[in-house]
Amino acid sequence: MIPKEIQEKIKFIIQENGLKLTNQRNAVLNAFFEKNYKHMNVEEVYNFSKAYCNEIGISTVYRSIIAFEKIGVLKKIETGEIYARYELTIPDKKLDHPHMVCKKCGRIIGAYDSEILEKLNAGRELIENKYDFKIDSESIVYYGICKECADS
Repeated sequence: MIPKEIQEKIKFIIQENGLKLTNQRNAVLNAFFEKNYKHMNVEEVYNFSKAYCNEIGISTVYRSIIAFEKIGVLKKIETGEIYARYELTIPDKKLDHPHMVCKKCGRIIGAYDSEILEKLNAGRELIENKYDFKIDSESIVYYGICKECADS
């Protein structure tokens, strides 16, 4: 479960951006809060959201995800699958993190290691300085085979 203080920050950002926290939007948020940074597609979010709001429809989930992505509390991850996946973004987090996608089982692993993030940030700063370009977002996805699939 996502810590309460982060949940409250995310809800504040949503309201600060003029969105009401309806029962349906809360259900979508709770699906992400409960799944603790899991990378979910819209159908998975819909299935988990139904536990919090039985009358929620998949179109409402789509609209909520699009609205949350627009204001920066969700991030779309393109993995090469038919459907995009989404993850909760942590307010005040300065570094994006790369993802690894297993080509065999489809598992998505987020790389949060501080040493990796520091080196990626240094590379980002080098690009900004060398090309006089201000990066405001990034998406790094590596494809390969996870340990579980490699061992089987």
